[in-house]
Amino acid sequence: MNSCELVSLVTAVSCGISKCVPPDDLPEVAAIFGQIASTLATITVNDATNKRRSAFPEIITPDTVIVDPSI
Repeated sequence: MNSCELVSLVTAVSCGISKCVPPDDLPEVAAIFGQIASTLATITVNDATNKRRSAFPEIITPDTVIVDPSI
């Protein structure tokens, strides 16, 4: 699906929801979908971060002894 098709689909779904949900309830529905979007973004970022971390493991491990060079 290209970008224009996706935008058209989202618009059609939004219009359909607006016809089925009472106008007083639309802000709540919008807030719910906004939270879903934010949660999916958080999951995506967290997964990408964890993937990057596993690709480049830390050099310092819990067993590493840190020595202060100024001593």
